[in-house]
Amino acid sequence: MRDLEDPEGTLGDEEGLHIVARDGFSDDHPEVTQWLEDFDMDTEMLNDLLGHTFGGEADGDPVTLSKSGWTRTATTWTV
Repeated sequence: MRDLEDPEGTLGDEEGLHIVARDGFSDDHPEVTQWLEDFDMDTEMLNDLLGHTFGGEADGDPVTLSKSGWTRTATTWTV
């Protein structure tokens, strides 16, 4: 799968992940708020993860995902 060329911007901007929380959430859970603010995943990373998770070589198997480097990536998000 690849992105379609769209020189005129007909398809719009890239999709994004938008976080919505109740008033006061960031005061109650500052560590979670910081994690959500720092989280970043580009299209290439998302496609790679989806390929490993659904129908790819790993098909969701944690051992194969670990060998592919995703455990290391996930650890940087959570530590």
